[in-house]
Amino acid sequence: MRAAGLLLAALLFAAAPAAAQTVTMRSGQHPTFTRLVLAVPEGQDWRLGRGGAGYLLDLGEGIDFDPGGVFARVPRDRLLSLEDRGEGVLELGLACEPCHATIFRWQPDRLVLDIRDGAAPADSPNEAPLPPAADLTTDMAADIDAAPPDPRPAPAAPASTPAATPGPGPTEVARPSLPVVLAPPGPAETLLPFGPAVTIPESLRVAQMEADILQSLSRAATLGLIELQPQMPGMPEPVPPLLAPADAPPEGPEGGTPGEPGLSFRTSLDRDRAIAPAHNSCLPEALFDMATWVPEEADFPSAIGPLRIALTGEFDRPNAGAAEDLAKAYLYFGFGAEAREVLALDTDPSVAHRVLIALAALVDGRPAPSGILDGQIGCGQKVALWAALAGGSVEGIAEEQRAAIMLAYRTLPPPLQGHIGARLAQIFIQSGDSFTAESLLDLARPAVTGDSPEAQLTEAEVTGALEGPEAELEDLNALVDDSATLSPEVLIRAIDRALELGQVPSDRQIALAGSLRFEQRGTADDARLADAEIRALTAATRFEEALDLIADSRHPMPAGRRAVLADAALAALTEKADDLRFLDHAMGPLPRGLGADTENAMAARLLALGFPEQAEVLMAGRAEGADGRERQYLRAEAALLRGDGAAVVAALDGFSDPRARSLIARAAEVDGDYAAALAAEAEPQAETMWRAGAWDALAAQEDDPLLSGAAADVLRPTEIAPEATPLAGRADLIGEAEATRTMVEDLLARFPVDGD
Repeated sequence: MRAAGLLLAALLFAAAPAAAQTVTMRSGQHPTFTRLVLAVPEGQDWRLGRGGAGYLLDLGEGIDFDPGGVFARVPRDRLLSLEDRGEGVLELGLACEPCHATIFRWQPDRLVLDIRDGAAPADSPNEAPLPPAADLTTDMAADIDAAPPDPRPAPAAPASTPAATPGPGPTEVARPSLPVVLAPPGPAETLLPFGPAVTIPESLRVAQMEADILQSLSRAATLGLIELQPQMPGMPEPVPPLLAPADAPPEGPEGGTPGEPGLSFRTSLDRDRAIAPAHNSCLPEALFDMATWVPEEADFPSAIGPLRIALTGEFDRPNAGAAEDLAKAYLYFGFGAEAREVLALDTDPSVAHRVLIALAALVDGRPAPSGILDGQIGCGQKVALWAALAGGSVEGIAEEQRAAIMLAYRTLPPPLQGHIGARLAQIFIQSGDSFTAESLLDLARPAVTGDSPEAQLTEAEVTGALEGPEAELEDLNALVDDSATLSPEVLIRAIDRALELGQVPSDRQIALAGSLRFEQRGTADDARLADAEIRALTAATRFEEALDLIADSRHPMPAGRRAVLADAALAALTEKADDLRFLDHAMGPLPRGLGADTENAMAARLLALGFPEQAEVLMAGRAEGADGRERQYLRAEAALLRGDGAAVVAALDGFSDPRARSLIARAAEVDGDYAAALAAEAEPQAETMWRAGAWDALAAQEDDPLLSGAAADVLRPTEIAPEATPLAGRADLIGEAEATRTMVEDLLARFPVDGD
């Protein structure tokens, strides 16, 4: 009977309308558009067109829309209203003219809909009126009715419910085929999504339902979520549990005795607990049922006052249990420090007392003082929630466990939801689950404590995960501009995101960093703000201010971090500053601990400006790897500028690449040994051939007519032909002299001769 009841309930559940899936949305305001990001089922199709007070978005039946919080984040200057029209249709009322809507799939489970300023492009597919889905279906049905009749005979409906095909394994249940019989509309009519009206016999619809349920139950049994008892008529063979503990108690009347028809249900969390080590036993859920600790209608004074009075009895001794009751009330409203003080009055060593001490710490964002929540992440919903906060992570846990944590959060008292919502959302962001983080923030926002600067900062981070870093920076800049939300963390995050995007923080943000740094002097935020300010000053090419702040020892910044910041500032200065500013710093005392690459860059610029001695001072230290190799080349160039050919050869000892051979050749030229220079060149140059007197090789250089012609003249002796008359011979000599004079002038222009 129990099995029949379960099957009947399952049939009724299957026959009931499917629960609609709620689509949440977040909003963002941008200079030229208003953005909605809709969390839709993965791969969800859509239709967008004109209609109503602006546009209609159709996601199909089975979809509800939750616009909660949309207008808390954007004004109504473009998007005026949102109305769920039912059957998966959302109406977007507009307040702007002209403006238009665009939509695209950003991620498999995200649609981005923008209301943009200006008229729609001529080819926009979203400007046509959106017909109702029923009209589309009716039109398609009419088209099908107008088509030629199908010559194939319609299969006859079976007289009785068909039995499942024999032979399915334990994870499959055969589904009966359902012949479709075309008929005029009637009471049992079903309108298919894209086809004509059809009639399905009642017996076949029940058979289809039964087959679907059996298939779902078999899949659940395969996953270990339920256990099928062996004598259930029409059910597959029982599936053994994935892994049951050796000391599991026998099934009682609630779970069914062995051999009795029926179902024994267990959730995925039960399954996970079954395979957990015995020493990680789960704490009772009742210890975390915080919603019951204070009457729902009570406010803070009416709840705390009586409990404080009841705390002490005769002779000022604490009444038994009164400390825990008062601590629970404090925790209900999010006061962890007060709860800890009250619990200190009671030295009860019980598990319940230790749990309260841990909760009091976690409510204030402090580490739990004991390991009582270690290993509890796979336990019941309420336990898992606080175990996640204690561990600071939900990495590696199953989707069902994440959903359990979300469900437990919904049961928390509203003040506590607002108090811990942002911190819990941060944990989900770190695990890459921005969707759950966004849902947590939406739930926390209505609470008095839910719209805190911490929550708004977390919301900006969610925006970055869902819309990109540019959108996150817009949110952060808005928080910086609002004095109510300005904090060191907000400002530091805004500067960080701007620098990551290659943007220069504004002068106002740099000034705010200095002001907050002064307010937070001597604290950890002092050092963090100084760090952000230095990086912002460097990006703004205010190098002198950055270097002065680095050298200011009043800020509690580690020496290693100062060196890193100084290195970055000088590297940027070397790249971007004009020659005078660069030389002013490069010629003066430099900070210690500069990187080899920065020293090399500064040395290269000094060499280009003609200061080899100062460049060699910068390169006095050792360098490894690619920086060390580059340093040898630079040392050779410095020696070359000083006219020390031997030092060039010594610096490049063992180098044979073209750059090294070119430097060695130039060193030989400095020493006047042009033959050695010619031998050192990887690709002999015509000018080196000329200086070395390599006339035969130079005469063959057809691409340099001047030098090849001069080399040919050198190789060809000058003589007067014997048959020429004396006068004619002298005329030829004069002509050759003129040509030689022109060639010599060209050679002198090409190879100037130093002289007084």
